[in-house]
Amino acid sequence: VHAMHDATEGGILASLNEMADASNVGFKINWNQILFQKEIKTLSDYFDLSDLQLLSISSSGTILVAVSPDNICEVQTVLHKIGVEMRLLGVFTKKLKRVLVQNRKEILFPQEPDDPYVRIVSKDIKH
Repeated sequence: VHAMHDATEGGILASLNEMADASNVGFKINWNQILFQKEIKTLSDYFDLSDLQLLSISSSGTILVAVSPDNICEVQTVLHKIGVEMRLLGVFTKKLKRVLVQNRKEILFPQEPDDPYVRIVSKDIKH
């Protein structure tokens, strides 16, 4: 394991960007590999959240981990043994470009989070 970051404040979006900034790298991730819990999907449907908001939503209990390709199976085995689900979202790259693959298209990964929790709690988002 090279690095770890919780996805609490600013969600996966902020965490991936902060990890890339700290390591001076880019990344390419696949939207379809991101695990959104059923509660997040319920909030998304109810409040009509955007993809940006889904990437930005505070994700308590989510940890992003940068692992050497040679050690992915070992990490996955250990996590499985303790009942932790793991998803391989993508790769960090030497190129500084940050890419999200969504619907078979590569788009630039957003830089600024739009975490909807504060607005949901304060009732600023209408449903």
